[in-house]
Amino acid sequence: MKLRVLGCYGAEFLGYKSVAFLINDFLLIDAGNISSLEGVGEFSKIRYVAISHVHLDHIKALPFIAEQLMEEVDKGLEVFGTEESIGSLRRYIFNGSIWPDFSVLPTPQHPAIHYTVIREGSPVYTNGLTINAIPVDHTVPAVGFLIGDGRSSVLYSGDTGPTQKIWDAANNTLDLKALLIEVSYPNRLRERAMITMHLTPQLMVEELKKVDIKKGVLILAYHLKPPYVDEIRKEICEMKIDNLILLEDGDVFEV
Repeated sequence: MKLRVLGCYGAEFLGYKSVAFLINDFLLIDAGNISSLEGVGEFSKIRYVAISHVHLDHIKALPFIAEQLMEEVDKGLEVFGTEESIGSLRRYIFNGSIWPDFSVLPTPQHPAIHYTVIREGSPVYTNGLTINAIPVDHTVPAVGFLIGDGRSSVLYSGDTGPTQKIWDAANNTLDLKALLIEVSYPNRLRERAMITMHLTPQLMVEELKKVDIKKGVLILAYHLKPPYVDEIRKEICEMKIDNLILLEDGDVFEV
């Protein structure tokens, strides 16, 4: 399974791209940006987007993806999300006011966007991948994703504070090869992290204790808020956690 980091930060700023992870060139996990793609050829391969929740840094490229794919009437874009996330996209983004309703454009028969509700315990299957949604604890309804291809699996935490179900899923996944975990604030802002339901480096360590991480499993930390990147990096590096990688925009992994 190929994992490409189009963006890995908790906001968009100079030199930092918000979260978007491309799997096998056709499945986008969250849609914070697509500016790392090189030309129409790469862009047009995207056929599916899985949205963990509807905060802006996770969805802001979605309207532009839909518009660019509008003319590909035989394909369109399938958007996976919880019932709450899809409802919010319909009401607040693709509502004909903020952005056109691409679920009926260019025609209702051949829309640019198809919505598919994904529920806990009911995976969706596409192009050899299995996608499971697992609830996490955030300020809005949110899920992480477990994505597998029959040989390896990748776990994506999405945005979350201290949680449990997703780590239970990790412990039950024998072919887990990579675990993406958010860390948004430095340790001194633990209270803010708890209020906004995010993690600090220390909270991240406490969450990782809930997982029986096998030898060789990559721990990929992401979602650092740009104002605190250097501070968070320093704190994480001082922890000297085996197999932990602080993601950078543009990273590529084969897992």
